[in-house]
Amino acid sequence: MKMLSTIFFYLAVVITLSAQGDEQHISSKISEVTVYLQGAQVTRSFEATIPAGNSTVIIGNLPANVQERSIQVKAYNEKLKVLAVSGRLNYMDEKKKSEQLIALENNREQLLEQMSEFQVWIEVYKEEESLLISNKAIGGSSNGVDIEELKQAAAYYRERLAEIKNKQLELNRKIRVTKQKLEKVNAQLTELNSKRPEPVREVIVTVSSKSTLNSKFILTYLVQEAGWLPSYDIRAVNIQKPIEVTYKANVHQSTGENWEKVKLTFSNADPSQSSVAPNLSTWYLGFNNRVAHNNYGIQNQAGTYSMIGNEVVGRVVSSEDGAPLPGVNVVIKGTSVGTVTDLDGNYRLPLTQDARTIIYSFIGLESQEVPISNRPVIDVALNPDVVQLSEVVVTGLSGRAAGVYESAPSSYYKPKVKKEIAATAVVKQTTLEFSVDEPYTIKSDGKNQTVDMMAYELPATYQYYAVPKLDTDAFLKAEVTDWEAYNFLAGEANLFFEGKFIGKTVLDTRHVKDTLNISLGRDKNIAITREKVKDLSSKQFIGSNRKELVGFEIKVRNKKQQPINITIEDQVPIPTNKEITVDLIESGKADHNQVTGILRWKLELQSGDSKQMNLKYEVKYPKDQRLVVE
Repeated sequence: MKMLSTIFFYLAVVITLSAQGDEQHISSKISEVTVYLQGAQVTRSFEATIPAGNSTVIIGNLPANVQERSIQVKAYNEKLKVLAVSGRLNYMDEKKKSEQLIALENNREQLLEQMSEFQVWIEVYKEEESLLISNKAIGGSSNGVDIEELKQAAAYYRERLAEIKNKQLELNRKIRVTKQKLEKVNAQLTELNSKRPEPVREVIVTVSSKSTLNSKFILTYLVQEAGWLPSYDIRAVNIQKPIEVTYKANVHQSTGENWEKVKLTFSNADPSQSSVAPNLSTWYLGFNNRVAHNNYGIQNQAGTYSMIGNEVVGRVVSSEDGAPLPGVNVVIKGTSVGTVTDLDGNYRLPLTQDARTIIYSFIGLESQEVPISNRPVIDVALNPDVVQLSEVVVTGLSGRAAGVYESAPSSYYKPKVKKEIAATAVVKQTTLEFSVDEPYTIKSDGKNQTVDMMAYELPATYQYYAVPKLDTDAFLKAEVTDWEAYNFLAGEANLFFEGKFIGKTVLDTRHVKDTLNISLGRDKNIAITREKVKDLSSKQFIGSNRKELVGFEIKVRNKKQQPINITIEDQVPIPTNKEITVDLIESGKADHNQVTGILRWKLELQSGDSKQMNLKYEVKYPKDQRLVVE
């Protein structure tokens, strides 16, 4: 019996050693990243030699904040079968030192070396000083001292000793400064080292093979602490050339791992949204019944493009200590229009016309939705997120990673590009993706990095517009048709006209139909005046009524080198009382909207040309009333 127990013991040891031998730790490298408006899908590649039978591959040193349920693994060798994939947190392995920690340690070593070098030189000068003092006797005991020799010796000792003392003072000053720097570095190191070590994520892949073979693998997972926002540079060289639009992605990430020379793809998909179509539940109607809710939010309809004058500025800080928070996402709810806070926590966000709420989000902190309510300044303090990381096992996956590799593009748009930028816009059934061919490095520091995606030349019709009753400046608008081919998403835009930066606006394509209107700001080379003409104006009483005749003279002059098209708008009042009558006496060839009272002159002016429009109308109302009629 004892012999049988011994045999079973050795057999168990052999099986255990064999099992341990079939478990291998593999390093992986990030090759591709798909960045969503909020979140990112990271693709890693690795290679492993798989023995016959069942074995385990462990991929370690992954960020702890990986969304466990998103982990997927694909084996390229068809003879290999992936049986199961799971994730776990490893608190035992020492996480690689951060770049900040390494830089601080290197800085400390350099400062210590400098202090040692300064101290060595101080000792050298002290030895030289002792040498000079111990050899200050001049001449022998029996010989007299020549006066000139004494003067020369005294001068030499004086100058050299003074030089030595000054050198020692300078070195001591440098040591004090270096000590102060060293104290700051040590304080930062103490703070970093005192933080609780973060665990690392490990992915355990169970595979099966009939024979020993080599295979390449792809590992994908989602992380939340990343995102991108679209933005644009819109340039108009002059009103006779196409508009140049540079389509850019402002990408940021603080996932805990740097993306080193990876292929980037930008998508407008939202992986956090449910992909399940909503179902209506039965609505039972009766007294005292509450209204039925179907747990499905209606998405905001798209908005219109507009040149927005208002904006929101503010600062985002931590609610714990009031420290500024750089890299916070600040986005208008329901849009892709947003920005990121700077190093001091400050932000500036242009608003769309339908903007109602701003969302503030940051890694490790609770997101906040703040109503705008016509406030020009919104300061926010974000609270810590108390949700703790926990280990979640991912159910078995095998073969192709579902939903990642099988989606095929439905169509490709190839509009005219201004210059070659290595990116391709791919329109899928429900999403839009921009794939950038040039590898990029995105640090895990939360800072915005701009990536140029596309550059277009857009054929445009330029139209000037002015309302001299309110503002005598002319505003230039560019009208673009077939804009859908360019896959524009709502975002902030920098405007340039005739080589000058003229401001920012919001390119909001959500409500636009056939024509995209882009406002290019004011043009001072269009001179416009609107003056009241006394000869055309008068007041008189007729019975119980007062009659006022009002006349204006509007002049427009084109000081540009090119011909222009301009629309001038004015108005006559619309009476809201039957005792008030308004008669339009003179308006030239203006189009008159009888409902709104708007007058619209459409003019074509050659370079240097001027035109004059006369506006005259008559208002009659009871003489015991008072009206503002101009």
